[in-house]
Amino acid sequence: FLIGFPGETEEDMAVATQLIEDAPFDYYDLLLYYESETAPSTAMKDKVNEDVAHSRIRSVSTILSKNNVLHSIFPPKIIDTELDTSYILVKT
Repeated sequence: FLIGFPGETEEDMAVATQLIEDAPFDYYDLLLYYESETAPSTAMKDKVNEDVAHSRIRSVSTILSKNNVLHSIFPPKIIDTELDTSYILVKT
């Protein structure tokens, strides 16, 4: 799941969260949107505040952890700023 894409609303996030809670997947990738100079999305309006996007990805990670679902988060600094790897696998 890509989280924090421009235009993403609380309603969008609620639908995605419900899908994540209901879908019987064993693994998820959680990706935080970030600006790229060459991406068309950079010109889009309604950017999601960075703190809001971080909060949303943490919330989804918490749900997945409670449900004992393996998942990765990119970039990993969202969880722990000391990590140097490009992905972190979260399993509780």
